Amino acid sequence: MFNRLRKYAFRARYYPSLPEGWLSKYQAEELYRMGRENPGPFLEIGSWIGRSTCCIAYGIRASGKYKRFVSVDLGIASEDEWQAFFGQPLAKKPNKDLYLPHINRPGGSIESLKENLRTRKLDHLVEVRKGDFRKMEWGSEQFETIFCDVSHNPREVAANIPGIVDLLQPGGTLVADDIRTPEILKTLLDHFPCKEHRVKEQMFIGRKA
Repeated sequence: MFNRLRKYAFRARYYPSLPEGWLSKYQAEELYRMGRENPGPFLEIGSWIGRSTCCIAYGIRASGKYKRFVSVDLGIASEDEWQAFFGQPLAKKPNKDLYLPHINRPGGSIESLKENLRTRKLDHLVEVRKGDFRKMEWGSEQFETIFCDVSHNPREVAANIPGIVDLLQPGGTLVADDIRTPEILKTLLDHFPCKEHRVKEQMFIGRKA
């Protein structure tokens, strides 16, 4: 169990040093707990520059056990790439200044992800893959825990969750961020057959049926 002492240790030691991003303290703690307690293997889809990646990796390291952890991100490396994938210019985002330094650096955002893992001595725990997970060759591989940050609206959920469900082991745990509205939750449940689920601070956690 993720007791108070371990939660305090995470808050005091790791949380202040996480890369920039949008995970709340509760969300970060949940990912750390899963990295520590869940058996793995783990898959992350949408790591950006590694805030969530570091939480899971810190948990894996704290467990003292080897657990396979694959992290996938588009690794966008220019504003043109951003517009080509998302269909609108980055300049229209109100918080564009949070994205531009990572997208416009040599190698793009995937280099910021790798750098953040390396400076925290977590890079040996994570296999970083660049690209669209839907176009990758996975063979028969499945994961016990999947965290996805590709569920921001019903359209994204419908496009991504079916493929994610195929990669999740029976009885495995799906964690999805940005479940902000009843419509997004309904769309997620329509595509994810689960035994049980809960939602707190926009984070969905459910077990595959």
